[in-house]
Amino acid sequence: MGTAKNRFEGQLRVADIITANVVLGDATAWTRIGSYQVPRGTAIELGKGDLEGQTQAYGRLYIDVRDNAASPGAEINGMLRIEARGPQGRPVHVIKEITTVAARSGTADTRQDQIPFPRTMKIVPEDWTIEIWLRPDSGDAGKTVGASNCVVLLDDYVYDYS
Repeated sequence: MGTAKNRFEGQLRVADIITANVVLGDATAWTRIGSYQVPRGTAIELGKGDLEGQTQAYGRLYIDVRDNAASPGAEINGMLRIEARGPQGRPVHVIKEITTVAARSGTADTRQDQIPFPRTMKIVPEDWTIEIWLRPDSGDAGKTVGASNCVVLLDDYVYDYS
């Protein structure tokens, strides 16, 4: 892939990663609710800056998973996992595991209230995918994740190799 020529600040949002409604499995099963393929000529590192206190943190994470009922939809609870997968679909890195309750703490509009998300030091190269998986709590098993009702804000660095 060579040496990165530039580094840009970026942010993955719901339209980048959760593009369709997804029916969840039972409470013991992980279900992929979204996927983003890293474009050719680039690489992505999730998170920004160093680990600092809540108010000083530079990088932020906010994920609000909701069902497909009329907007805004009901909250779906469970465990989230953000993974990097190679071109063959095999999981290579678990970047973060967090409960849905913690991931949606604060508000989507107030960065200072969102979860600090420092640099992960895991570079996801071109043609790999960044995926969000959900293992629902028993009360939310079988529900449908409504893409249009969800919010995803994942700060990142994008490296340009072109």
